[in-house]
Amino acid sequence: MKSYEKEVLSIPAGNTYDLISKHLIYSCPSDRAKHKTPIFITFRKGVGGEMEYLYKINEIILEFNCTKNEELEKIKNSGKDYIDRLLSYIDEVKSPNIYPNQDFNSKYYILDDKDIITLRHKAKPRVNNAGFCYYKISEFMSGNEIIHVE
Repeated sequence: MKSYEKEVLSIPAGNTYDLISKHLIYSCPSDRAKHKTPIFITFRKGVGGEMEYLYKINEIILEFNCTKNEELEKIKNSGKDYIDRLLSYIDEVKSPNIYPNQDFNSKYYILDDKDIITLRHKAKPRVNNAGFCYYKISEFMSGNEIIHVE
């Protein structure tokens, strides 16, 4: 049985929103990844913080540096079903437009490609901010456009 500390982690995605949606992978530098383990994760768009989907997290890969060939080989040989998505994501993230210097350890969130909840009401926080925050799943299921941070 898995133990979760929080229900929904909300991350400001900014210019990486489309990249996350395309590959269903999210990464952040390990030294900034101080998140508690959630059941779901959602990403806020830039202006207003609108959230469209709740993603179930399949797996979290810790302390992986995508610029180190030996680490990349370990991941390639792991036999996981998400490898192609992860490698495509890494190729795009290495682009100077996304992260100019990718030579650091990252935490990778592998999102379930089937277990996605569409938020038709496009929930958003009362005030959008640049940091991560947590919500109760009931806030999203209420149907309210403005939802409250836990």
